[in-house]
Amino acid sequence: MMKCSVFARVCSIFGIGWLLLAATVGCPTPKEPDKPAGPPPGTVFRVLVVGDAVPTDSLTALRTEWQDQSGWKLEVVAADRDSWKDRMAETDVAILPAPLLGEATEANLVQPFPDSFSEVDA
Repeated sequence: MMKCSVFARVCSIFGIGWLLLAATVGCPTPKEPDKPAGPPPGTVFRVLVVGDAVPTDSLTALRTEWQDQSGWKLEVVAADRDSWKDRMAETDVAILPAPLLGEATEANLVQPFPDSFSEVDA
């Protein structure tokens, strides 16, 4: 009888020890989500569209969805083929028709996208 009692006490002490160990180790704390890359919400992203109403209309129709998903405001600026260079300074990116790409390149207005644009998050 005495041996069972001692055995039961030893088992209960080890059992309590394991429970305390499990309670203190537990699951790891969840990692805080990374801050989204890019400008803070409320930033205005200006797109210059030169000489074509189709991209202008498409981008204008997507403004609300863009803002809902990114938190950034989308402003579409339309320009004709004669005045587009004057409007470049007030925009972040431009959509140009193919015949104007040579002129834009010669004026050093074309820049490659950073490598991070082509990386895919898995």
